[in-house]
Amino acid sequence: MMHITKQASGYFENIWLWVADHTIDDPDMVDDSNSMPQCSIYVARGLLVESTEPVHLYGTSSEHSVFYQYTFYSARNVLGAMIQTESPYYQPTPKPPAPFEGNVGIFPGDPDYSSCGSGPGCDASWAVRIVDSSYITINGAGLYSWFQTYNQACVDTMNCQQSVLQLQNNHGHVRICNLITVGTLNMIDVDGNTVKAKDNLHVDFYPYWSQITVYDPVTAPPTKCKNSMPIPPDVPVPSGTQAAANALTGDRYLTLVNGTPYLWKMYGKHSYQMESFNWPDIPAGELPSHDELFPRGYN
Repeated sequence: MMHITKQASGYFENIWLWVADHTIDDPDMVDDSNSMPQCSIYVARGLLVESTEPVHLYGTSSEHSVFYQYTFYSARNVLGAMIQTESPYYQPTPKPPAPFEGNVGIFPGDPDYSSCGSGPGCDASWAVRIVDSSYITINGAGLYSWFQTYNQACVDTMNCQQSVLQLQNNHGHVRICNLITVGTLNMIDVDGNTVKAKDNLHVDFYPYWSQITVYDPVTAPPTKCKNSMPIPPDVPVPSGTQAAANALTGDRYLTLVNGTPYLWKMYGKHSYQMESFNWPDIPAGELPSHDELFPRGYN
């Protein structure tokens, strides 16, 4: 329905991308029951964002597409404030990618259905997918799954679908604030690991919604530095550094040179920031010695 391309940027406010799930031409629309006939209309994708330039989404909604409602693919510098989704009421009859099996992969960032069974993304559409991206902030998200084949009993059992939010192969600075879900078994699927909705249940009566205030996933850097290029011969390095670096399974390490008047001291590490490497204290105006960087027995 909408595509923000790699070169694009913009400010978008009060936008509702909606695939109709009922007719507005119901002759009984003035009836107190307001029972508008439901209908199955098929659109493959909701909003695809590939932009690496600033994109601000304020008060936007995307509903009832087959593959996903929002996908942020290889994107950066995106703020989504107060977003809202609904999965198609007819799913899993048929399951995605039907009826668009022949169209998967035409657009970048389409989900992979090659080995689809009954897991997340195979039973119903993704509400939000953030894939291979960084610097994505979602401030307020209501991700709702109300039906299974037009039957709403699954809301009470919180299993209208497996998962609604997918985080995959991202590169840092991805944050989800004030996430609310309805009708899903898992709130989040992050690289195959799930966050259960029942573990974050906020209201234990209909519509049994779950809430997470802040979610900061652990993510990997965009690429891992490989020792594919030797140190140039005209660059002075401590004796044995090249041989030691080559021996470290092809990984490349940094040497910090302290050009300040202060002592550099490592106070903490993170799981994706050299957690197995211990930097020595580096006095002012110095750099670590070879023995400090590569102690005997280190591998």
